[in-house]
Order: sequence, then structure tokens, then C-alpha cells
Amino acid sequence: MHLPSNLSVWEAEGLLGFADTVIIGGGIVGLSAAARRMETHPNERCLVLDHAALGLGGSTRNAGFACFGSTTELLSDLRSMPASEVIQLVKLRIEGLQCLRSMLGDRALGYRQTGGIEVFTRHESALQKQALEKLDELNGLLQPFYPTGTYQNWAVSALEERFGFTGFSGAIVNAHEGAINTGTMFRNLRLHAARSGAELYYGVKADRYQRTSQGVEIAIGSHTLKCNRLLICTNGFATTLLPQLNVVPARNLVLLTTPIDGLHWEGTFHMNEGYVYFRNVGQRLLIGGARHLDRNWHDQDAVPEHVRAYLIDLLHSHILPGKTFAVEREWLGYLGVGNEKSVILEEIEPNVFCAVRMGGMGVAIGALIGQKVADLAR
Repeated sequence: MHLPSNLSVWEAEGLLGFADTVIIGGGIVGLSAAARRMETHPNERCLVLDHAALGLGGSTRNAGFACFGSTTELLSDLRSMPASEVIQLVKLRIEGLQCLRSMLGDRALGYRQTGGIEVFTRHESALQKQALEKLDELNGLLQPFYPTGTYQNWAVSALEERFGFTGFSGAIVNAHEGAINTGTMFRNLRLHAARSGAELYYGVKADRYQRTSQGVEIAIGSHTLKCNRLLICTNGFATTLLPQLNVVPARNLVLLTTPIDGLHWEGTFHMNEGYVYFRNVGQRLLIGGARHLDRNWHDQDAVPEHVRAYLIDLLHSHILPGKTFAVEREWLGYLGVGNEKSVILEEIEPNVFCAVRMGGMGVAIGALIGQKVADLAR
């Protein structure tokens, strides 16, 4: 969305006039950065700009998982990264979730300690065997965070008796994970940032920026907004302003069913190294992901039909066998990913900072990364 060229003087000078700090990206990272900036610099003027009216990235379109990594996801990471880096990733996620919960409170998040359960189909016996063989090793790596253990093996009978699933061969449960209500979380995060003194402007698109001897100038349509420092917190869309970065806006498909009779359980579930996930939303079932089935589909306009069909088949054959339901709603969320799992948190050039590439873990790490980039921007 571009602003009209004929801004009033009050809009041009009063609303979009000079600011000490401008944050581009009004998601979890940007709002957390704004709140932190106003906490540490209460006399400044801080603006948050976002091109979407409600949201388009992971902050408003995620599945509501408060998670930090399933066993197969961490084992996959250990094959490509040193153990020390994997531990630092998990540490960041655990501390990030604690930061979010501390900042807003569990009630404002709609947080529930449901536990996270990784399930394996009968066709994934090799993957399950590998995870079970490495269970003690993974618990040892995470011992500094959870001394009594993180992951526990579950028999398939627990899935069948407690949840009514079928076609699975077993599960590994992590009691330390949970679920949030994304809408409740985001609404309260916006209120938190606004109450801190930050000004929030949604539906305002920053086209480009340039540094000057006086600071930074941001082009918004035909208008130029001037500021002392700029924080870019646009996650997967970072290359719009910073084309040199290794960030891709990977799509994730999410489906939500109609209410299901007899669905009385609650929980969050992972499959396939975290690429597939499902949970209850009241008496409805949410399922999403499967982008591993087509690594290039984020570059296409249409969702590949085999991705949607795979998720729906999982519902019918494994998760909701014999249940009557329809897909009530579906949407796309955009993750910020790249060829590394690390966050890009740095000063790009003098007075220009960025905090992007959350790697699909924005709920877990977004609040803490936002605070870190606010502190980085002296």
C-alpha cells in the first residue's frame, strides 16, 4: 500500500514527521523492539511501520506453537551443525519463550502448557528408531535447561487411547512445550507496544531507504520520512529493503477444520523433522506445513495440490479416522528462512540495523530478538 501523494501537512509533519527511531515491520520482532526502545529511551519518538493492515508474515499466521525443537529436527541440525551451535539455538528459543511469557504474561498469550508430542507413522520406523537411539544423547545436551529430562518415549497405545489416532507407531513427548492463541498474543503485544509510547502505523509501506549525513531517510510513496536510526524487522521480506541478505519468504499452508464431535483433547504435535504440525483449536483441528514436499513452491502463486492433499490425507487416515469434518478455513504464512538457521541480527551500516530470518521460530525467539536489536541500536 502506498500513501496518497497529497498528504495533509498534519499527516506529513505530525504523523509521519521526524522520528528518533523508525522500525519497519510490525510483527513480534518489531513490536518487541519498539517496546524495549521506549523502555530504555522514554523521551524518544519511535514509529513502527508495517505494509499490511493486519499481518502477512509468521506473527499473525503461525500455528500457535510455543516450541523449541522436536527430536528429529534437532538430529537433523546435528548432522549439519556443531553440537555447540545447536545448543545455542535451543537456548535462544527457550529464553525467547520465557521472554515473551514474562513480557506479556500467560493470560495475554492464551498460553497453555500442553506439551509437545512428536509422532511417527508406521512408514517412519527408521526415523523413529534413530530418534529413540539418540534420546539419551539429546536429553544430555539439553540437561542444562531441563535437568530432569526433556524427551520421553511414548508407546503407540497412548496415542490411540488418549487421542484416537491410528496408523502411528509411537511418539516422543516433550512436557516443556505448549500452545498459545496467536490472535490474543498479537493483540496484546500491539497494546503493549502502544502503551510503551511507540506509534504504530499499519498499511504503510516503506519502499527504500538511504543514509544521509543527518541520519536515515525512508521513502514511503512520494513522502520522505527522516529519522536518526532505522531498525528493519521484516523477517522473510527482508530482501525488499536489504537485497544482499540470504533470506527467503518461504510459504507454509495451514488448514483449519470445522468443529469435530468428540474432540475433547488438547495438544501440539510435530512430524517429519518439524515440517508438519497439528493441534486442536477448541474442537477444531489445525494442521499445517509440508513445505518439505516441494522446496520451490514458495516461488509459485498457487499452493501445489499435492501439499494440500497430503495434509488432508493425514487428517483422514491418521489423526481423525472415522470423523466427519470439512476444511473451514485455510491460509498461508510466510517464514523467514535461508541457508543457515542463525538469525541475522546486526548493524548493516551506521544507524541501520536488522533483525530478520527467524527460521520458522518467530514465536519462540521473536520477542527476545526484538529486544536485542533495540539494545544494539544505541
